[in-house]
Amino acid sequence: MCTIIALSKERFLFMYNRDLPLEGFKGQDLRFFDNLLALYDYRSKGIAFGYSLNKVLFIAVANVLGYYSKLSRGYLARKVLQEAKNLEEALAMMRGELIKGNYSSANYLLGDDKRIFRVENYAEELVVKEVTPLDVVTNHFRFLNKGNKPKDSLEREKFVWRKLKEINPSLNSFKDIAMNHDEVPVCRHGRTLSSLLLEKFEGKLSFLYTLSLPCLGYKELLFY
Repeated sequence: MCTIIALSKERFLFMYNRDLPLEGFKGQDLRFFDNLLALYDYRSKGIAFGYSLNKVLFIAVANVLGYYSKLSRGYLARKVLQEAKNLEEALAMMRGELIKGNYSSANYLLGDDKRIFRVENYAEELVVKEVTPLDVVTNHFRFLNKGNKPKDSLEREKFVWRKLKEINPSLNSFKDIAMNHDEVPVCRHGRTLSSLLLEKFEGKLSFLYTLSLPCLGYKELLFY
């Protein structure tokens, strides 16, 4: 389970709260793979999130329960970011792999600092939609009439969309959403494993992360 926000307008803003996967969890860490900053998952040997510093590409995965298959969604995400030269190649790789039906059902958010695409995949069924300038992803499909639609996933998505209409988008306002405990918790004690926040503006990339609950605080990395 997780909550993802991506905004590409005057600046690029991104938030990812990762919750405990129902399929199992063996651990995670933040690491670099050749200019790829990633949240690495020990069980899948893939990534839940990745940002390519030199290609300015990002990808994030949100599992959707309903269809199970043998290959790792996280490994696919890592492969796409490492091998694709640009967003068009990344989308083509995703389409070519996902239509084979070898990956368990999931939402993917994929883009650069100008465009954002939502990819929904269930077995051999695939929907790719441009959602620029803003999208919110939790653990159910919006376009495919497939997969589970957990009540808490639907409520989190609705809550985040409402909060986004009330705020001036910034790193701090996205952080406030990530740490929210009221009404519909986004920081979910006993469930949330990590939280990542990015902002790219005027050539500077700010990256905040924690491998714990967001309400306990973040560490910061800056790239110029």
